[in-house]
Amino acid sequence: MAQITIVLHYLSIVVFCLATLHAAISDARTLEIANGVSIAIVLAFLPAAIITGLPMTALALHFGIAGLIFAGGVLLYANGLAGGGDVKFLAAVCVWWDTGNLGKYLVLVALLGGVLGICIILAGRFEGIRRIVPWLSSGKSMKQPIPYGIAIAGAVFLMFNTLPVLPAGLVDFLK
Repeated sequence: MAQITIVLHYLSIVVFCLATLHAAISDARTLEIANGVSIAIVLAFLPAAIITGLPMTALALHFGIAGLIFAGGVLLYANGLAGGGDVKFLAAVCVWWDTGNLGKYLVLVALLGGVLGICIILAGRFEGIRRIVPWLSSGKSMKQPIPYGIAIAGAVFLMFNTLPVLPAGLVDFLK
C-alpha cells in the first residue's frame, strides 16, 4: 500500500475520532451538535472504506442502514423525543459499523444514555452544578434535556476496536 494511502486511512480515522469527541463536548456544553460534525464523520468513512477494500454492496448497506436509523430518529425528533443534532450524529456514526456490530453498538448507546439520564437528573438536584451547567433543570421538570451525544460518543470509543474499516496496524495495536 502506498504511503499516501496509509496516511489517508489513518487521517480518516483521526477525523472520525476528533469529530466524535467534538460532538460530545459540544452537546454537553450547549445541547447542540453542528451539522458539519456529522458531515465530517460521514465523509471520513468513505476513504477508510475504500482503502480497506469494502465492497460497494457493503458500502451501500452501511449507508442504507444509517439512512433507516436517520429516518427512525426523525420520527423521534418529530415527537419531541430526540434532538435533531443527536439524530444526525447517531446516523453519521452508524455508517461506520457493519451489521454484525451495529446492534451491539445501539444497545450500548441506549444503556449509556440511560445512565447519563439518571446522572443528569441527580446532578440537577445540586444548585452548584446547575450554576455551572445552564441547561440543567432543578429536577422538578419532566422536560430535562439530555445531551445524548455523550452516550453516542462514549459507545463509539468503547467499541472502537470493532470498526470494520480500521487500518490493520491499528487493529494489531488495539488487541
